[in-house]
Amino acid sequence: MRGKRGERLIGLDILRIFSAFSVMFFHLAFWSWAPEADNTPKLITGGMHQFPELISLSWWGWVGVETFFVISGFVISFSASQATPESFFFGRVFRLLPSAVICATITAAVCVVAAPLTLTEIIVRYIRSVIFWPGGPWIDGVYWTLGIEVAFYSLVLVLLAMGRRHLIEPAMVVVGLASLTFWLVSDGLPDQLPIRVMQLTLMHHGMYFGLGVVMSAAFMRGLTPLRTGLCALFLAGGTIPITHQVSGLAAIEGLSSLWTPAFVWIACVVAFGLFIAFDTRIAAILSDRTKRAIAMLGVATYPLYLLHDIFGAWLMTIIAERYSALAFSMIVTTIMSLVIVAFLEAPPVRAAIKGAIAKAMLISTRADPWWSKYRP
Repeated sequence: MRGKRGERLIGLDILRIFSAFSVMFFHLAFWSWAPEADNTPKLITGGMHQFPELISLSWWGWVGVETFFVISGFVISFSASQATPESFFFGRVFRLLPSAVICATITAAVCVVAAPLTLTEIIVRYIRSVIFWPGGPWIDGVYWTLGIEVAFYSLVLVLLAMGRRHLIEPAMVVVGLASLTFWLVSDGLPDQLPIRVMQLTLMHHGMYFGLGVVMSAAFMRGLTPLRTGLCALFLAGGTIPITHQVSGLAAIEGLSSLWTPAFVWIACVVAFGLFIAFDTRIAAILSDRTKRAIAMLGVATYPLYLLHDIFGAWLMTIIAERYSALAFSMIVTTIMSLVIVAFLEAPPVRAAIKGAIAKAMLISTRADPWWSKYRP
């Protein structure tokens, strides 16, 4: 994403990198062996590498996902402010689909070799993953966030298609307030409420997207008292679902303060705001080579997120010494993610993928898209 002067927001990439590596460290250094974990990576590793001395540094890393939702709200709102419905749609498809197909294929290959799943189960999970099916199980549990992202994108796309671009911010404020209300009264709601439905309707995570959208509006059009108040409200409210998740881990020995994830998330959001405010100064300090490296790694965080869980766990089984295994897994996964990005960013590949997507969707050649009749 580029700022007002056409330069990439380097602070945004720094936060992406921190969030992605926090999630990866959580899964590989903690959740791949934790007694409470019940997942495919643990089945692959058999808990052979355990890091109880790293619990205080690893167990809270999952809050990187909530930070990603804030970043998504910011970036998508900014992109939508300059996009047509067609360019927004194709931009999202091009951003999500190719990496998802490549990463899901790699993960499926690992599952064939190492996971206790039948071939039919792997194929079904693979198909669910590459078509962004809203319900799981997917080829890797981390794909659960993609359906939520798509739900958010769909709301923005509908508003763009109807010519109501100006309603993106107020609509997401309403969604954020609805999400906050949901969590405030959640203890009094029936336990039978379907979790996935609550996620896909943005009731679980709407505050994070709403916060990102309001921050984006402040970045583009100025910080007003109302936006300041909404940011503070969503920042405080965003700790509620985080503390709910922490309650499920409270019995684990060795955890640092149960408020650590909330504090880390607040620190990330505050850092995000500072990065945006002082991005020009930050960019001036860094060399061009450093900025290019940060930008490349920032783009690579998406395939890194999709690859690190099962693929990373499998890599850890290759080396017997636990710290060497952890380092090897994180380094190879990072390199693989950079290779995927370099491949997809190559001009011939970009052109071929965009052409294939446009041809498959049969939209770019339509002179009068279906949604035009809903425009004012």
